[in-house]
Amino acid sequence: VDYAMRFTFTPAEGKVSEIASLWSNRSMSRLSALRAQYFGVASSQGGLFPAFTVRRFSLYRAGLAGMSMSIARNRIEELAARLEIGGLLDRPLQTMSRGQYVRGALLCALIHAPKVIVADEPTASLHPTLAGSVLELFCALDNDPDRSVVIATHDEETARKAGFTIVKGHTQE
Repeated sequence: VDYAMRFTFTPAEGKVSEIASLWSNRSMSRLSALRAQYFGVASSQGGLFPAFTVRRFSLYRAGLAGMSMSIARNRIEELAARLEIGGLLDRPLQTMSRGQYVRGALLCALIHAPKVIVADEPTASLHPTLAGSVLELFCALDNDPDRSVVIATHDEETARKAGFTIVKGHTQE
């Protein structure tokens, strides 16, 4: 069951949006527009078009956000270097290992410099050194007062070392 009593989103330069209400009213076009402009979502479990390359999906994602293609191309190279996937940008996602896919998903989520970043297990299947680097990148992004980063991870120790505050929660059935 998808349920939230209230989820208010107020971007600095935009109007207030009550996400829970938009969701319950199935206002998918408005939700899609908000996600394209403000949110970056990365999951280790899929969500990208498997036949696309990281470069192609990132350019698609940047276009949805209204980003110029020249800026997007530069940002792809910058993020690829940071995530150590420069040599994989033109490989179809479906041919990548799980760790490569995760890094590709992270690049796609970050391409348009979103204000809200949500990452589900961003260190899944990554070498411990690279996992630390990824979390340090997220922590650096979170230091921007106009940006929020939320990650779900089982790697509490690495997240703590990277500078994240650990909040433990649970779901109600």
